[in-house]
Amino acid sequence: SFLIEHDRERALQFNCALAEVFQYILLNKSHELVLLKDEIEFLGHYCALLKLRFSEGIQVFLPDKDLLNEYLIPPISLQVLLENAVKHNQFSPEQPLEVRLAIERNTISVCNELRRKDTGNISSNIGLRNLDERYRLIMQKGIRVDCAGSWFTVTLPLLKTS
Repeated sequence: SFLIEHDRERALQFNCALAEVFQYILLNKSHELVLLKDEIEFLGHYCALLKLRFSEGIQVFLPDKDLLNEYLIPPISLQVLLENAVKHNQFSPEQPLEVRLAIERNTISVCNELRRKDTGNISSNIGLRNLDERYRLIMQKGIRVDCAGSWFTVTLPLLKTS
């Protein structure tokens, strides 16, 4: 609503990106797997929303596009991890949150520098637990969560298309 009153152009961009996000969710919520290419494209729309909301406070580095047609992934998995990074970390345009995605050996990793928000609340990790349960049901493999030093990484199994 702030954008509608103060920056109509950005409000229109936000509305278009939000429509793309909702369309993807509605089209794929009942699918067990989608092409990684489609999931990354969806993540791009979600990143557009974050950029409009947080400006240069968020920087997302996507994997090499050459491999995206080779893998399947449960839908909305990557968005959950990006949302998790935004929810739990401090960032600003002066100190942006960098989130990096990388594909390696039939997995995709989502990694960010750990800069926990000082909210006084301890995370219940329900989002990660739900994602792990989904993976165990669909892929028969769980996710891997590593919190080593100042980095937080979640690695998801991928399924080869052929």
